[in-house]
Amino acid sequence: MISNDFNQVLATAVSLAAKMTHVETTVSHVVFILCEGRRLDGWLAPEGVDEQAFNDALLQGLATAPEFPQGSLDAPEISAGLARCIHAAEAVAASHGHSSFDARTFFALAVRRDHGAAGDNFVAGLFSRLQAAGKTPVPVMDPVLSDFLETLPDSWEVEEVPPSDGPMADAVPPALSMYCTDLVAAAEAGTLNEVHGRDEVIDRLCKILGRRTKNNPILLGEAGVGKTSVVEALAMWIAAGRAPAYLQGCRILSLDVGRIVAGAKYRGELEERFVALLDALKSDRRLILFVDEIHVLVGADPTLAIEAKKMKPALASGEIRCIGATTRDEYSIYIESDPAMVRRFQEAAVEEPSRDDAVGILTKVAESYGEYHGVAYDPQAIGAAVDLSIRYLVDRRLPDKAIDVIDEAATLVKGVGGTQVVTKREVLEVVRRMAKDKYIGNDDPAFWETFKDGLLRAVSGHPAACTEIAGVLRRAAAHPVGRDAARASLLLDGPRGSGKRHAAKTTADLLGAPFLAIDMSEYMLDSSIGGLLGAKPGYIGYHDGGLLTEFVRKNPMCVIFIEGIEKAHESVRGLIATAVSEGAIKDSRGRTASFRNAVVFMATDTPRSEGIGFSRSKTDDRPAELRDMIIDRSIRMAALDLAGAQELVTAKAAALTDTYARGGVTIEIGRPIVEAVAREGMSRGGKGWDVVQAFAEMVEAALYAHGGRAVAEIRNGKVVFHGEAQDALVQA
Repeated sequence: MISNDFNQVLATAVSLAAKMTHVETTVSHVVFILCEGRRLDGWLAPEGVDEQAFNDALLQGLATAPEFPQGSLDAPEISAGLARCIHAAEAVAASHGHSSFDARTFFALAVRRDHGAAGDNFVAGLFSRLQAAGKTPVPVMDPVLSDFLETLPDSWEVEEVPPSDGPMADAVPPALSMYCTDLVAAAEAGTLNEVHGRDEVIDRLCKILGRRTKNNPILLGEAGVGKTSVVEALAMWIAAGRAPAYLQGCRILSLDVGRIVAGAKYRGELEERFVALLDALKSDRRLILFVDEIHVLVGADPTLAIEAKKMKPALASGEIRCIGATTRDEYSIYIESDPAMVRRFQEAAVEEPSRDDAVGILTKVAESYGEYHGVAYDPQAIGAAVDLSIRYLVDRRLPDKAIDVIDEAATLVKGVGGTQVVTKREVLEVVRRMAKDKYIGNDDPAFWETFKDGLLRAVSGHPAACTEIAGVLRRAAAHPVGRDAARASLLLDGPRGSGKRHAAKTTADLLGAPFLAIDMSEYMLDSSIGGLLGAKPGYIGYHDGGLLTEFVRKNPMCVIFIEGIEKAHESVRGLIATAVSEGAIKDSRGRTASFRNAVVFMATDTPRSEGIGFSRSKTDDRPAELRDMIIDRSIRMAALDLAGAQELVTAKAAALTDTYARGGVTIEIGRPIVEAVAREGMSRGGKGWDVVQAFAEMVEAALYAHGGRAVAEIRNGKVVFHGEAQDALVQA
């Protein structure tokens, strides 16, 4: 691959050749741009040779390059020598484990190789003349790269012009070399990773490519299922002679869309590149184009889509063959809207492998990863990587997410000395990091005791409820793989103002999880379900997603509070029941939202004697509408009493005192103040917010900042703060 930095150099060289009306962009053009942009600083020894002189000599050589006739609008092509030099630089980078090469690698090759044409060889000749005169420009290279270059032959064998009926099987036209990577060549060089368990879809790919017309497969599957790997596997089949006879000798060329756009300042330049690309593909039916993320080419980018339309006639007639890859969502948005493009592609589904198939794939993959990291994998670690990634990395797909787990798990043990073994412990630690959920498999008694204490301090007057919530979450976390249902589901049953929402919000805060509260009074109609799942096809907002499903898709580990569950329409309650009991629902676009890592609180405040369906049975104390749901615990939260109100005021007073202390102001709110505010809150209705409002009006509104210490006392039924000059004790 070409690095972004060198891509800019190359684009500038093409523009230079166009300005000079040169027929070709050569190696010399590229080296001139490197020199002009002062990218050669420090690469040339100053032994009587300055870089400006080198640059001037290059410019003189370029002046003799062949030109188009005056008035011609043709664009320069990439010379065969430049294409070869780029391929050689890619080979150098690949041999050292790099994904792309840079300008230094290219320059070293440019001045040391015979490129087969005068324009391409001018820079090498200039280097030789300076060397003979004792004024040698010396490229500064890594020792490893320098040693590698010394092993190369002194000159390349210049390929003869291929016959008119098409290029040779192992030759790729320069127009394609500039913008594509030959996957078959990469397979022959052994730089592609082995692919396992995809024989069926590869066979489907071969059959579509073997058709006379409409022989363009498009791989559809979620990100991470291995669409690109399938194409690479086909390239390896071709390289190994396993592919059908009609595909033997074919080259699969992966298009780099960024490379074809780079440096194209005008639409005409981009159009010329596309035309050259299509002409090269038409010249030999053994050339197969592969476009990953093909929706970008044919729809997502309007500029590219205009040029991509030129492909339609050739795709329909079978003049060229193209393999596309995209997700089903992108296909639906950008490709299905163009029926003509849909007719030209044949779908090949790449599904997420099953659990057992994923284990088989990972077992094979672990061999190469173990060799790379110098570690061994415990068989149980392989199974755990699959199971835990299924359970907790719900926004990604197998096998990609499980492969990432074992890859990163190896980094936790490698380099310790000797051959280390990756176990379930390392796998669990990596999944915790990736899921951003440190509670997976956490059965530490001290941690959960601290969690319970945090709930008890924040949720006043409900010690039993806090203890039960902590117990349910601890049991859920103790079993890493767990169940298919939501991680935890709790029904909070109590009158309004008893602290149900506050308990759920505090749980989210202590877990560090995103929090969503939904009031079911807004979902009392059957049609309101669209607000949770997203609008139906054809309606405004169809692509925006629903409130509930989008939140869970973006925040798999979360806390959801559903207030007034008894008020929801029957269809909405059924939706919630499915999410809680089965651990997943589909939105209006068919995308799955997983609730397996969600903690769901459902709240009801309907009195026992009210409401149809809220009668109690002897064996089940849940409301009738909720009996089909998997609910871990039904928790009664009684109305706030005076003792609970005093706990709430005490907590509010402590928080207020701490806030002012951080600002350098000391305040004291004694027990008489706490009791007075609690009594006032109970007299207003006895709900949690009544107590909080009483505290705000009686204490916070009366507080003013002092330079030092402020003390509260009650005067005529009101809370009054005074400074240090007054008595330090609070008076009732």
